[in-house]
Amino acid sequence: MSRGALEFAPHHALGGGVLLGLAVIGKLALTGRVLGVSGAFKGLVRGDRAPWRVAFVGGLLAAGACARELGALDASVSTAMVSGARAACAGALVGVGTAMGRGCTSGHGIVGNSRLSARSAAYTVTFMLAGAVTATMFDTNEALGVDSTRYTLGRGARSAEADEFGLWVKVGAASACAFAAAWFYIARAIKTGSDDGKEGPSAAKRHAIDVVVDGAAGFTFGLGLAVSGMMSPAKVSGFLSVTRASFDPSLMFVMGGAMAVTMIGMRVIGAHTGRRPACSYNSFDFSSNTKIDKPLLLGGVLFGAGWGLAGICPGPAMVSSVATPSAENLMWIASFIAGMWAHERAAG
Repeated sequence: MSRGALEFAPHHALGGGVLLGLAVIGKLALTGRVLGVSGAFKGLVRGDRAPWRVAFVGGLLAAGACARELGALDASVSTAMVSGARAACAGALVGVGTAMGRGCTSGHGIVGNSRLSARSAAYTVTFMLAGAVTATMFDTNEALGVDSTRYTLGRGARSAEADEFGLWVKVGAASACAFAAAWFYIARAIKTGSDDGKEGPSAAKRHAIDVVVDGAAGFTFGLGLAVSGMMSPAKVSGFLSVTRASFDPSLMFVMGGAMAVTMIGMRVIGAHTGRRPACSYNSFDFSSNTKIDKPLLLGGVLFGAGWGLAGICPGPAMVSSVATPSAENLMWIASFIAGMWAHERAAG
């Protein structure tokens, strides 16, 4: 990407989206838990140090540590952040918004929409609109050094190189093998039962299962974010700045790739398992809340405003903290956690 210009990269976005979908389905099929980045952090903020939460966040950070070395992070794509003050403001808005709306681009955007949830659809539309309005009003393109007058689509689409495509296939295959190995271990643990005579595997085995599955899910999801372009605030701003010549629709393909995997995967899982994953001791933890209420919509507005103000959301911020560390990114993360904590304290 030349300085100031965005590049339409549907292949990278689609490939990254498929990896995101694989992580979601692997975690859901093996543990019954929904993959949500903000949800994992919300539990940690509340003091819940469950092994699966720690393993998932660790997987995201490990992906950040490996992304550049593996070639998953394109060096030509800008990862520059907005100013520290603006990043802090954006992080706080996202923290409060995700806590209030109970989700972000992963939990609502991918999982909820794949389940055809009206609640998630309402939240997604709300944060997309709020993000577009904020990015335009506060000229996030300018803050990130993007030339809004240069036509992105007029420059054609960037194709994926053979080695890049090969990497995506290898990551996907390795992740699938990790999930398959975990599936075998879970099935064996359930069959042999608990060491203390109780139904299902022992607590130690459950913790081991959680660490393996959620660590693999976090790692795969993190690499998917790197491949897709979601770690580039400039690309996010280009996507949200829909009225500018620099509009970059690449991120539509991220959602499309992820949902193509998750929608099919969820229906296959549902058809063969019922209420409980075939190889798990848990039940599916899908939310039973179907209300489209004020907290949901206000949370969507706040999350979208924060997303549009800086072009970054929880997952990419965490992976970037290791892959492309900066003071501004750390300020965003600190403010995000503070915003989430403040909402939890206020809500009681």
